Amino acid sequence: MNARIRGYGSKLPDVPANMTEVLINEEYGYRYWRFLFNGSREELITWWKNLASVNPFFFNPCTAIVQRGLGQIEKVDHDRRVQMNAILGRCRLLLELHEDDDSCLMVLGNSDPDNYLMPSSVVERIYHAGSGCKTG
Repeated sequence: MNARIRGYGSKLPDVPANMTEVLINEEYGYRYWRFLFNGSREELITWWKNLASVNPFFFNPCTAIVQRGLGQIEKVDHDRRVQMNAILGRCRLLLELHEDDDSCLMVLGNSDPDNYLMPSSVVERIYHAGSGCKTG
């Protein structure tokens, strides 16, 4: 799945029971993606913590995600803040994807449902193995 999310408004398609939903903020391309990871939330976190480098996902994560069998991905229009907040309100996971030293998976708490993208909503930052940073 590499389609653009259009026309959903705040109503998004259901997430299959065997997948975990994540919003990816691709910093280099200034794009957002809805990523459906093949596995549980715990499996997603374990995969991320063990990832040696984000370089294969740099600039366009679609190819690497699909080729590695990690799940499904679709682009979210940048101007669709309602959709991004709907995704984050449901999954509470935001993956900031850029370079190895500044990419992290963020667990979001209960903050203003219209502003999940604000830094104040982050309760935990989880770094991948190749980042050189400590999770916390």
